Amino acid sequence: LAYKALSDATSRENWEKYGHPDGPQSQTLAFALPDWLLHPEGATAVVLVVLYIGMFISLIMYVIRFTTTTEKAAADAAFSMSVAGSDIEYIQENLKSDSTHEEILYIIATTPENVANSQKGLQLMESMKKERIATEQHEAMMAEKADSKKSETDALLNDSGGWADEDEDGESAEAAKKHEEAQKEREKLMKEAAGKKDKNKVVFEGMDEGAIGQEWVEKILTENKVWPPKFGRFASGEKGMDVPAVRRNFAWLVGRLNASQILNSHPDLAKSASLGLLDTNYFQGSMRFRQTCGLLLEGCIRVAVQRKDTQLISRIIETVTMFKLGVPSLDKETTDWFVGVMKKTHGGEDGIPRVTISEKKIETAGEDEIATEDTSTLTVIMEREHAQSIMQQQVALAQKQGIDPRIMLQAYREGWWFVVSAKKEGESDSQFITCTPMVISNAAQKGINAVVKFRAPSDPGKYIFNVEIKSQEFLGADQSFELEVDIVDKETVQMREMKDDDEEGDEGEDGETKKEK
Repeated sequence: LAYKALSDATSRENWEKYGHPDGPQSQTLAFALPDWLLHPEGATAVVLVVLYIGMFISLIMYVIRFTTTTEKAAADAAFSMSVAGSDIEYIQENLKSDSTHEEILYIIATTPENVANSQKGLQLMESMKKERIATEQHEAMMAEKADSKKSETDALLNDSGGWADEDEDGESAEAAKKHEEAQKEREKLMKEAAGKKDKNKVVFEGMDEGAIGQEWVEKILTENKVWPPKFGRFASGEKGMDVPAVRRNFAWLVGRLNASQILNSHPDLAKSASLGLLDTNYFQGSMRFRQTCGLLLEGCIRVAVQRKDTQLISRIIETVTMFKLGVPSLDKETTDWFVGVMKKTHGGEDGIPRVTISEKKIETAGEDEIATEDTSTLTVIMEREHAQSIMQQQVALAQKQGIDPRIMLQAYREGWWFVVSAKKEGESDSQFITCTPMVISNAAQKGINAVVKFRAPSDPGKYIFNVEIKSQEFLGADQSFELEVDIVDKETVQMREMKDDDEEGDEGEDGETKKEK
């Protein structure tokens, strides 16, 4: 390097400028590592391998845990955004293990957020009424002024006195002509404005003649002896009837439960709807109330699952069906009525919604037996006997409404729930296993292969698994069955497998020894 720097001008210049005769050099950074780490041997190598494996496993566990926690947090966040925390607390406080269908509905109708929403709706209604009254008064005053000015102008233009000269008569005629044209233009604009106003008019019961709303609903329900509600053990219901927002929620609730059999078929409702005389605030509010109650019923199911209360879960799902179909109970009379409607709507016996189970089993994948705390699977193969009739009815309904049948079929949803519990032999109480929803989006789908995963009981023994398949769309379509399953101790299974492995190893060694001999 020194020779190049002294003998070559370019090398010398590089030396002086960059410190090296070859010009700028890349910088390197080196660390001194002990030889035992670079070339491990014996016990050191074993320890390092164990550490590497441990770090790798820890990283995998961290990723899995992080992913699971994130998904759970996202699900909880999504649920908390749809159901207020105060409502969940209210449900937890009031929902009992023996709550009836009606009591469950009274609870969700009186949650803090649900009542607050109705209160806001009533306040908005009063505000809109005052605004409309003020607008109508202003319009009446302006019309009165216009009539007054018209009368004054007509008097001035009246030439019956005969004292005006010809020039004045010509000016008066011209003025009258202009006035008449202006009056016609004003009347035309007022008619157009009135037409637009009537088209977008907000209708209120008690203000618009023939309009129906909450008072009409309560009147019809009273005539049918289902109003006021019978609260039974729900003591706060009686007091709530004195609160306008709570009473409104009860009217929406009882109206919904009697919609299919009483309200929807009432001639007054059809007549008022055709005339545009449905109370806008009341009936739009009822739609929002139904959506809110759907979310709150989902919240009730979550609370019951957390408590592992199988009977309460089943009762809440039945409540969902009642509310969704608009029926007051699940008794035989109501079920027979529903079956009759389905026969008429979907073409006879084949139109009755029901499922037939052809195969059912519980197993642990890849194993001959089920061990305690195994991730096991319930498999149910069943057939929707109503698939064809439901699809045909959806297509016919779409054609009647002038809608593309594909749009109607794409929007189809049919909900089912699998509620699983198990009772150990010799014990009287059952334990909750799992609750899983299943949604069918293909109306024409006939065969169903339902797979429900769950964790097996932690105690070994013989169990009777009870499986309930519950519909949230149809009455009389629920199914249930039992399966007897032996659950073995996982430690016993592990010891047996280890013993089998050892015996296989011994047999292998004996075979090699005999071969060598």
